[in-house]
Amino acid sequence: MSAALKAYRRQQGINQEEAGKRMGISGSYISRLESGSRDMTPALEKRLAQLIDEGGQLIVEQTEEDAGQVTLFRARHLAASSAALKSNIKDLEAEKHDLEKKYAALKKKFTNASDSYFVSSVRLEAASRSGNIKETMAQNVVQHDSYRTLLKISDVIPELIEIRIKGIEAQIRATKTTLKQQQKAKGMNTGLPFDNLNPLNPPDQKALGDGT
Repeated sequence: MSAALKAYRRQQGINQEEAGKRMGISGSYISRLESGSRDMTPALEKRLAQLIDEGGQLIVEQTEEDAGQVTLFRARHLAASSAALKSNIKDLEAEKHDLEKKYAALKKKFTNASDSYFVSSVRLEAASRSGNIKETMAQNVVQHDSYRTLLKISDVIPELIEIRIKGIEAQIRATKTTLKQQQKAKGMNTGLPFDNLNPLNPPDQKALGDGT
């Protein structure tokens, strides 16, 4: 990382203070990064990668060594970033799958509660007509109210889960788009079977372009 930072600075013909300004840190911090006394954080790695990608006209002639260091840094950064994106997709798919199971269970509970509520209503009506309302009222009213409460809960929670599922799907689409863009930058095959990324249905690792 330090070699790539030095190479970038030499290519741009800038001192450590200017490099610090571009990266949002002090010149002394740049010095420590280049000397290896401080490790580059993921945020700084990302910023350096952005600066390298932005490029611009080189102030000085680029040496073969500097070009190699910059290329190596960029490749490593993209590989690490792509791996993180793939992991994020798997996590999102797993969360979505879990929510879908909960959604189905709650919908079933809602249906059962709806049926029970209807039966309870019929019983209350029958008790009222038969004159047994005093004997059966207490039990039936308690059951009736409990079913009504369950109906309300079982009706609202699935809607909230649906909203979360849609949000996750949007995150997955955005993450896949970013991953495709990174793979294009790396010259990788972009025709990945993303629908097979569900961790509950492990994909062929070769399809993910991990080189195995």
